[in-house]
Amino acid sequence: MNINIYPENSKFLEVDEKGNAIDSLNKALYFLENIEKDSYNWKWFAIALHHSTYSFMLLSLTKTDLSGIWKSEKRSPEGYIDIENSELISFMEAFRRIQKPELMKHFINSKPFNANTQHERAMRYLNDRLRNLFVHYKPISWIIYYQCFINIVEPVLEVI
Repeated sequence: MNINIYPENSKFLEVDEKGNAIDSLNKALYFLENIEKDSYNWKWFAIALHHSTYSFMLLSLTKTDLSGIWKSEKRSPEGYIDIENSELISFMEAFRRIQKPELMKHFINSKPFNANTQHERAMRYLNDRLRNLFVHYKPISWIIYYQCFINIVEPVLEVI
């Protein structure tokens, strides 16, 4: 995992795609382990789980030239993807794409994810009902039964 704070100058943090995905999964586990200390950790668990899942899906879709993960892909005059001006696909689009053989067969051992309705439901709930409502919070009173979080864990981890 390439998440490093440079020892000679602690003002820098190096993050790469794989390390970022693993770090988010570790954070999800940390928040889950600390639920009893603070019930708000359910919120952070959902956000970290979503971020990790999204990161791993993008990682599995990314081709060696960094293509395969863009909604609108801009290229430099030299033909390289202009990451600054390209738009990533959405969480649910990434989930759809990892199921398509033609998009997942770009490496020797790559294969599509075989999703069922339980995966679809869990991914949609994680994205639409948990992560989006937490990140784009509106001033409302909201009560979530803990079992709703627990029900999505296994299918989402299977996606990861």
